[in-house]
Amino acid sequence: MRSFGIYIVFCFLLLAFFLFVFFYRGIARGVFSGSDFFSDIISSRGDALRVRALQAENARLKEEVFRLESTSRAKTPPDEKEVFLAGVYSRYPFLDKQSIIIDFGSREGALPGMPVLAGESFLIGEIVSTSKKQSEVRTIFDARWVGSVFVRLSSSPGVTARGVLKGGAVPRVELISSEFPLREGDVVVNASEKFPFALPIGVLLEPKKGGGGFWEDVPMRPIVGIRDTYNVSVLRNFP
Repeated sequence: MRSFGIYIVFCFLLLAFFLFVFFYRGIARGVFSGSDFFSDIISSRGDALRVRALQAENARLKEEVFRLESTSRAKTPPDEKEVFLAGVYSRYPFLDKQSIIIDFGSREGALPGMPVLAGESFLIGEIVSTSKKQSEVRTIFDARWVGSVFVRLSSSPGVTARGVLKGGAVPRVELISSEFPLREGDVVVNASEKFPFALPIGVLLEPKKGGGGFWEDVPMRPIVGIRDTYNVSVLRNFP
């Protein structure tokens, strides 16, 4: 009887050993497969971040190329009779971008409606009021700014989409048909008769599609920011 009991205990321990080995291997396999699963998730997130970084860099390079092309197209220095180079008064530390004050007034021939450019090439606003020595300029960051624009599609060279630029803290292009394949970095140029034709204004940020046949949200970044603008060019002979 005693030998039989020892035999039963031995069989029980042997069975427990095999069960332990079996479950241990299963658990280990599950842990490692799980770690592979999480590794795949981390890897896919890293790939998404890299894609977004490449898209942002691509948009920045498009903007830089367009800036260089616009500068190279400048023929000769502007005639002082046609363009007045005005300084921009500082409002530091206030960051109101809706309007700026420039040192160009009625004494020099300033009139409401005159286009105001940054860097002699990029539309940034228009004169709305004047005094003897100064003028107030409404910028594209003002919510009252509305103007027709074209969007040059990088995906389809030579093709442009019509839209309406509405000002604000972040200007947006509205009423663009969803049939046009917009991309971040596409260039926005003026199409309003109030300003010179095809003057560059900005580049698209990250457009989002919507329903109803139009793009839902198309934010735009001006090529030249207000904070970086210390001088502007006023077109005296337009319109």
